[in-house]
Order: sequence, then C-alpha cells, then structure tokens
Amino acid sequence: MNKPADLRKTPIIPFEILHKMDAGWENALAVLSELMTDEMLQFIAAADYGYEQEKCFKLLKEIVHEQKPLPERDFDLFECLELTRWLTPSNNTEHKCRAFSCVLLLMFTHTSNYEPISNENETIVSLIDSVAALKMGQKEAQALLIWKILADYKLELDSYLEDEEDKEYIDEITIDPFFIYGLLLLMLLNDEDAMAINQVLEWSIDMEKDVKNIAPYVNEYRAKNITKEEKEAPYLLGTTNFSQRHKVWQSLSKNVAKSLNQASVELNYSDLLQVLTAVGNNEPMKF
Repeated sequence: MNKPADLRKTPIIPFEILHKMDAGWENALAVLSELMTDEMLQFIAAADYGYEQEKCFKLLKEIVHEQKPLPERDFDLFECLELTRWLTPSNNTEHKCRAFSCVLLLMFTHTSNYEPISNENETIVSLIDSVAALKMGQKEAQALLIWKILADYKLELDSYLEDEEDKEYIDEITIDPFFIYGLLLLMLLNDEDAMAINQVLEWSIDMEKDVKNIAPYVNEYRAKNITKEEKEAPYLLGTTNFSQRHKVWQSLSKNVAKSLNQASVELNYSDLLQVLTAVGNNEPMKF
C-alpha cells in the first residue's frame, strides 16, 4: 500500500530501544509505597484543606497495601495528589510524598481513567526532581516513563485504527517531547548505555526540529504560518504555556550537565551539552 502524498514526515520513535528497557508502573509504586508511613499518607490526604481526608487516607492505604490502582475514579483523591505534586519540598519526607503522588498521577492516566487538569510536564519533572534528591527510585521512575510513553502511543494508535482513512496516517503519531526529555534525564542519572542515550537524545532534538519546522520535518503549510516567536522559542520549554515547573526543569538540566561523564567515548557529549544547556538557560538551541 502506497503512503498518502500528504503524509507529514515526523521523528521516528525508537521502539527498539524502548522495548529493550524495563517498562511498567509496578516497581515505581512498590518502591515509593515502601517509604510511605501513615503520617505521610495523612499529609497527602489532607492536601485539599482536609476535605474528605479520612476517605482519601483509606484509599491511599488500600493502594499501598494492595499494590494496585484504584478500581474506579475518585476525584477527591485526584485533587489531593494534584495539590501534593505542587510541593516545593524542604526535606526528604516531602520529597517522598511528592514522588509518590506523581507516580500515582502518571499511572492513573491509564489505570483509573484519571484525566490531568494541567500539563503532565509538571508531574514528570516533579517526580524526577524528587527521586534525584532522594537518590532512589530513579530506575523505577524511568520504567514508569517508558511505560507511559508506550501506553500513550497505543492509545493514540488505537484511535487511528478505528477509522479506515486515519489508518494511513499512523506514521504521523508523535510523543510528548517532555516525556522524551524526561526519559533522557533519567537515563543519564541512571548511567544507561551511551548508544541508547544517544538515540533518545537524537529523538529529543528531532522533536524540537519538528516543532520549529526545521528540515527534515518541514511542512509547507506550517512554514507559511509559523511565527518568528515560535521559531525562536526556547528549546522544549517554549512548547507549552504550562510553565509553573520550568525552573525545576532548568535546575535539573544544569545539575545533570555538571555530572556528565566526559570520558565516555560513545556518548554524543557535544549535542547533549547543547541540549542540557539550552533547557537549563531557557534558550533556543542553534541548529
């Protein structure tokens, strides 16, 4: 079957790399659950000014005990988790509460019909920031992100397959660039294989080129309508107006850049440093 003439070229998703690494929410839930005390669960349950605190506490206790998601939606609990996500932790206890809440929010999107009320970039970076601060759960957070990327892709793929005409355009499916960049940060923190890191780095750069309408992802219609401001927007952070956690993305990027292993011959250090610096300084990358 010939591809449609108007099929837009989009960045290739490196499924081979993704499928080689661990993917799933179970380990992230298990590791963070082990850290939760009743006091911490009460702290999360009370986040919405104490509204339905006891009910939310019981639900959290059930999740920790059963090690599985909620059987049905509970908007009161979702609200508590959303609010806990906005913590700016001042100690390890608050980092643990925030990380646990973020894990639940990310897994609930495909296990409990939870629909985020804001952009998930803010949940991803809060999780990475906390597991990095705790120096534990980083591998499990990486597996959670890979699972989420694959689950998001499958959800969109299924919607394309429902329509005969849409089936022709499956190749246009892309992944949220914040998930790609978040995965890149975690792979660096976890000292993953350099060649795998390079592929995810290239994927992130290709997504930025796609957003900026840069070759080889030029779309003629978009070329006529893209603004100067869009073309000159900062790398990654300029793709969303949900910016309340941009400072955290910047801080994380700078910290990871400082810890890069320049001795690795295989690692594409030059491009990696450019990307981390661009996000860290909230500036565009020069192509």
